[in-house]
Amino acid sequence: MNFAVLGDSIAYGQGASRDADTVAARLSDTLTRADVPNHTRVFAVPGARSADLAAQVVRATSWSPDLALIVIGANDLTRFVPAPDAAA
Repeated sequence: MNFAVLGDSIAYGQGASRDADTVAARLSDTLTRADVPNHTRVFAVPGARSADLAAQVVRATSWSPDLALIVIGANDLTRFVPAPDAAA
């Protein structure tokens, strides 16, 4: 199964003390332990805002993921992007 991770620095794993501590690695490990073999690929970009998500989706869909995790929005909040604009 192809597992794609999209979003911002949280999804990218920035700040994790080890690669194994990233969201992608932890969820991939959980899937593996549940007998769900997977190939995980991170498309997330540190600093990304919701408006940047479409480009990540285009890149991820060319890889044909079976499952995707999206973690985005923190940079919209810190840059005071109005909620309707971020949601659009």
